[in-house]
Amino acid sequence: MLADSWRFLVPLVLAVASAGAWAQAPMTVGADGLLLLHGKPYRAIGVNAVDVFWRTLASPADTSYETTFEALARRHIPFARIAACPYWPKDYDLYKHDPEQYFALLDGVIRSAEKNGVGLVLSLNWAHFAVPDVAGEPVSAWGKTESATIAFMRAYTKAIVSRYLDSPAVWIWELGNEFSLAADIEPLPPVVATLGTPGERTNADRVTTADLLIAWTEFGKAVRELDTARPITTGNSLPRPPSEQLRRDRTWSPLDSRDKMSANLVLVTPSPMNMMSVHLYPDDIKTARFAPDSHSTYAELTSLCSEAAVSSKRALFVGEFGAPGSDATAREAIAAMISAFVESKVALAAVWNFDWRLGPGSQDEWTITETNERRFILDAIEKANVAITNSP
Repeated sequence: MLADSWRFLVPLVLAVASAGAWAQAPMTVGADGLLLLHGKPYRAIGVNAVDVFWRTLASPADTSYETTFEALARRHIPFARIAACPYWPKDYDLYKHDPEQYFALLDGVIRSAEKNGVGLVLSLNWAHFAVPDVAGEPVSAWGKTESATIAFMRAYTKAIVSRYLDSPAVWIWELGNEFSLAADIEPLPPVVATLGTPGERTNADRVTTADLLIAWTEFGKAVRELDTARPITTGNSLPRPPSEQLRRDRTWSPLDSRDKMSANLVLVTPSPMNMMSVHLYPDDIKTARFAPDSHSTYAELTSLCSEAAVSSKRALFVGEFGAPGSDATAREAIAAMISAFVESKVALAAVWNFDWRLGPGSQDEWTITETNERRFILDAIEKANVAITNSP
């Protein structure tokens, strides 16, 4: 029953989608893996502005996304990666019970980006546990093509894609955030019953790479039924140092080789995905990264990812990068990352995180605004984008 219950939402959204002919997709990936904007090769650095929709979903009168996108336009930041979905299962209630109001709120976000000339990477299933929880299934249901989880994902994907197919602001479709980091490991997803999760978790709430390969593939297929052009990406992070070892026998040693990391990147970007996703942070170079006990650098990791993308004819998206704070260590890390992206000709990269507003707490050291001490990152991005534009 549940697997069918979400399908009524798709015709409703199709009915209110733009009636005009689909405008040409602003962003595409060529057959050789080259990223194109309006048909021309394109590279850029942007931001995550992950909570712009969450703010208005939590408080419909909150239209602060307007000032967020205005600031990005003012600073010549070309695009933002955002969550175009709730985080917690409970926050899907509005979508389930009043989809018209739900999409009216998301419309405001999309139209504001359009007005300010900001491109968007839309992540459609941010937390890997949320949709299975909404569907009343264990998280491993991502690995079953006929599950209610996959049915919900397909319906939501088709609703979003059909509604915003004509939007010049929408650049890229993304499944979710860092699903790959949940694969093949022991820790269970969170339990917060007041926010819609089950009261307890079981082994069935663990996911494997094999499960997620089905999720990524089915998401890509759902997008391609409606949009044959825009890039599709996973939202994955950089593989864990023993990702291939974990996938094969669930052990944390030995570490993967450089070749195994590259192979894993290609594996977890299944067709029709045509944009490879990684995230890069200081922890990725602080400890041994490769077997037998080899550290790496931002430049090497970026180069390896770029080579894997090129070899598989995919564009490379560093969907998150950054370092906390504004001291000399943070400044050096940010500068080294941006330099690596420019030198390795990364297609797109997005710093974490611009203009976080959902209250104080874990994001205090990470948020970037035009006026706080981390505004130096905006200056660095603007400078890098000028260098990219002027490079051969």
